[in-house]
Amino acid sequence: MEEQDYYRALESAFAATFIEELIPGIIHNFANPLNGIMGRGQIMRRRLDQLIEKLERSCPQAVLGQKDLFDKLSRDIDEINHESNRFYDMFQDVSGKFYSLTTHDLGKFSLHQLMTAELRFADNYLNFKHHIKKEVHLDEDIPPVSGNYAHCSLSVWAILRQAMRDLKDLPDKRLLIRTTRGEDGATITFAYPVADCPEERDAVAAVVGPDLESPGTRREEQLLPMAARLLAAMDSKLEIQEESGRRQLNVQLRY
Repeated sequence: MEEQDYYRALESAFAATFIEELIPGIIHNFANPLNGIMGRGQIMRRRLDQLIEKLERSCPQAVLGQKDLFDKLSRDIDEINHESNRFYDMFQDVSGKFYSLTTHDLGKFSLHQLMTAELRFADNYLNFKHHIKKEVHLDEDIPPVSGNYAHCSLSVWAILRQAMRDLKDLPDKRLLIRTTRGEDGATITFAYPVADCPEERDAVAAVVGPDLESPGTRREEQLLPMAARLLAAMDSKLEIQEESGRRQLNVQLRY
């Protein structure tokens, strides 16, 4: 083996620890200081309010004389608490995503909650957050769907990653994401423009065709085929439609 081969082998071994060991440990280590910051921020808010209330009773002129200072302190504390809560929400998005990847039980789950979490997590990809124009319509009243939550979560991630790749070099970066209910199940729709490339279109059309391990096919080029097979394993389906420079992917889930 060459030096680069040793490096790649160790790099793969390192990456293999991410989901089950490293990320849970990082999340645990981040949680303690975050909880401390949020708790102290709330205490600071309460103590400042108590201080101002006491001074207003005992020495109202002092409060009036320092009104600008107290107002600034109040705004600073509110800003600290606001940003702490925002960081907590982002922390929950990341921890929830990695927790979902370890949840392989079959059962029913809320499609609205899953899609909300997936889209919030996808914002960690800066291209998705800042450059892709998302039009999102999620039906909150869809009944719980059946299947493997981890499989569905990872399949949605794969479709979003494919959309990011397809839209990367296009001037029109509009991505429609919609959930709709049917009689027997629900559908997640992803629709966006694509470049007119016959080779790419043929590859997508054969989404469940060739062996995924066929030589010359890179893993990052197999996102849709792998998602299709993962969904099929939980009695769901990925359908792909191509027409006039536009791609639509429908994930069909049963109740």
